[in-house]
Amino acid sequence: MRDPDCRKLRDKISSCMATGEAGVSMQKRSFHGVQRLSVIIPTLNEEGNIGDCIESVVRQPAVSQILVADGGSLDNTCKEAAGLSATVISCERGRGRQIAEAVKKVDGDVILILHADCRLLPGASRRVIHSLNRRPYAAGGAMRMEFERPGGKNKIIAFLNNLRTRLIGIAFGDQAQFFRTEVLPLMGGFPPLPLMEDVELSLRIKRAGEVLFLPKGTVVSARRWEQGPFLGNIVTVLLLFSRYLLRRRMGGGKEDTMDYYRRYYGNGSGTT
Repeated sequence: MRDPDCRKLRDKISSCMATGEAGVSMQKRSFHGVQRLSVIIPTLNEEGNIGDCIESVVRQPAVSQILVADGGSLDNTCKEAAGLSATVISCERGRGRQIAEAVKKVDGDVILILHADCRLLPGASRRVIHSLNRRPYAAGGAMRMEFERPGGKNKIIAFLNNLRTRLIGIAFGDQAQFFRTEVLPLMGGFPPLPLMEDVELSLRIKRAGEVLFLPKGTVVSARRWEQGPFLGNIVTVLLLFSRYLLRRRMGGGKEDTMDYYRRYYGNGSGTT
């Protein structure tokens, strides 16, 4: 499918989702230029990944700060992050809660969320800054993801992830979601949900302005898909995703999603 066709289909599918809470389309507005990127990394027991993750960010231009929002790691995650000049913030456990706490401390014009088991590809930050300046009506967006071992089933998952984001503008957390700091009031702040904060963030970005989907974003660990049966993992993700959208549509979008968190991560004592 050609890019123009994708954009037309995405606009049709998401037209009902690009409205305000009262169902009234938001007025198109132009945003200020951007220069500095604040990167937020939510963590929980990520000592095996945090070093590579931060190093992939340090090499990026335009990054003004790296904030590691830790949910109570019992390993050396915080020590390793601090040793790499990241600012470590201790937070209440829950991915969205951790990110929301770090958002309060950003100094950049743009906020980018990077999971600890992801690495930014070279030039990713430059593409974000350039694209937002070129598209002043864009509130934010996400980036294309690929797995570090891209063959077989991983290739299918990556394809579906990227296709969903391209068509309807809803990204998952491993796709380096980003948004202008100035749109936070328009979005009602960052959603402090234990899980599904990535889906809710996508919907709020869509409400605030245009949405971008950029190439060459992140390389992601496949560890989540290697734990348990492949089809079972797909079903779990689809059920949680669909359940959240349905309950949100019925007026339950501001609910606590700790039950989703436990379903996805087990007892919550593992990693992010």
